[in-house]
Amino acid sequence: MNMKQDTQQAHDTETGPLRPRRRVAKQVLERGERLRQRAGVIIGLSLGLVALLTILE
Repeated sequence: MNMKQDTQQAHDTETGPLRPRRRVAKQVLERGERLRQRAGVIIGLSLGLVALLTILE
């Protein structure tokens, strides 16, 4: 029984610090996705504006 408790405690200490890292990594990925979406919108708007100005000239 004591071996089970020692193993569980060792497992808890191994997985404990990993949880914040996973959360940080998830946040970094989400931020990257948002930045790519914003960049896509900005590029699309820029190309549309250039096309409009080209047609008007």
